[in-house]
Amino acid sequence: MAGGSLSVAQVLCSGSFAGAEAVACALARALSGRVERSLLYLVLETRAGRVACAELEARVRGFGLEVRCFATDRRWSWPLLRQLAAALRADRIDVVHSHSYKAAVLLPLLRPLLRDRPRALVFTLHGVDLPPSWGRVMLGALTAGGALMADAVVACSRPLERAYQRWPLLRGKTWRVPNALGPEWPLPREELDRQRPVWRAAVGERFGLDEEACWIGIVGRLVAVKNHGMLLRAVAELEGRRSGAPSLALLVVGGGPLREALVAEARRLGIERRVAWSGQVNDLEAIYGSIDVLALVSHHEGTPMAIAEGMAFARPVVATRVGGIVDQVVEGETALLVEAGDEAGLAAQLERLVTDQALRLRLGQAGWRRAVECFSAASWAERHLEIYRSVLGRADG
Repeated sequence: MAGGSLSVAQVLCSGSFAGAEAVACALARALSGRVERSLLYLVLETRAGRVACAELEARVRGFGLEVRCFATDRRWSWPLLRQLAAALRADRIDVVHSHSYKAAVLLPLLRPLLRDRPRALVFTLHGVDLPPSWGRVMLGALTAGGALMADAVVACSRPLERAYQRWPLLRGKTWRVPNALGPEWPLPREELDRQRPVWRAAVGERFGLDEEACWIGIVGRLVAVKNHGMLLRAVAELEGRRSGAPSLALLVVGGGPLREALVAEARRLGIERRVAWSGQVNDLEAIYGSIDVLALVSHHEGTPMAIAEGMAFARPVVATRVGGIVDQVVEGETALLVEAGDEAGLAAQLERLVTDQALRLRLGQAGWRRAVECFSAASWAERHLEIYRSVLGRADG
């Protein structure tokens, strides 16, 4: 079956916009024009709160996608299943591509009700962002169940691919496809250079940042796996030994349950005047375009969109050596890496970047070139179409 005659639905069950949501939206956009219909099915988890769900829906609709919205306040809902079944029948969906364990577990249950559609179920593994706990064990079991019931499994990083290919039943249907950028990025270098003063002035005024300082940015939800506390402590150490070095500021972009605790930690460390908290923002273009350094210090990751996005804006990266990050960057050429939890190493690498503008420029330019070469939405979409065709070929055979 040619890609042009396919109808594909990306499916999310969520209450906030983060990495998996960004990937699903970017893929739906990248497939538009390459398939007959590219839709996004968004199941709003209303337990996250009315305001959070409204913000999520607005963010998703802002991409100009064809969106079907559903809502549930339960982990298990027959009414939701019936609504999804009706929508899949009406839209004549060929391929359902799940981006959350809940969707991956629920959607196979619809097959007896739908008979010939959807013809293929695909599940992307974005990683598990819970600390070791019983909850993580349960989530891992559900994720594995979703993978076993899918016709194809997409692993967004090499470690995830290795983990799932250990299972004999998954070995033959697991594909590694690192995440890519939205169709509008990367911007041409000339445009980045032209827009940077505008972005920097706007972001500086909005968050009260000194335009003469070196801005370190971190983009991600304020949750334990992102390890923001390590970055705060590294900035505090750097601030303590600055002695005339360039001024610095930290811009923390994103919302989440740990905000109050992290604000208190910054106050305890004595760096509250150096840290700006943006909350959830939609204009990431201005954020990436204005910062001097992008940091990501997670305990573990899949293939974080923030890394590719930062490089698309020619930002040098300092990050932990975890998950798919090691495949996204070229260590020493586009990024400086440290081991997870290495606060002293992080402070040292940040100091190198803060005090060496030439190093920032060199890493940033190399990162932009890598984003152009490796994170193209067009090749990413074609890779997924290859998976869809392969699965449909088996189903039709």
